[in-house]
Amino acid sequence: MRIAITQWGARISPAFDTARVLLLVDLHAGEERGRFQASLEGLDLGARVRRLVQLGVDLLICGAVSRSAQARLAARGIAVRPEVCGPWEEALAAWRGGCLQQGRFYARGAPPAEPGA
Repeated sequence: MRIAITQWGARISPAFDTARVLLLVDLHAGEERGRFQASLEGLDLGARVRRLVQLGVDLLICGAVSRSAQARLAARGIAVRPEVCGPWEEALAAWRGGCLQQGRFYARGAPPAEPGA
């Protein structure tokens, strides 16, 4: 599995649509196998989505994301965990530990409702 996290220094970037950098983390059987960065600088929304597809991303963890971007990513089979804030390293550890749903990682104090819920 490949996870992409919008990165702004040590924190999750506030918005996918304007993020400049992605941190990509490869996991296999729950173990981290590697990580690297990829640039999104200068890419429009369509190019951003194509970039994630080209990079083989399975899950995007980000701050805000436009409805258009989220729909395009979902149509390409990329899961999106939006409205996450804070240090990306802590959010990644929480996701790996199954506790990213804790309110402290969400700007509104709770994760967003699942579509159709």
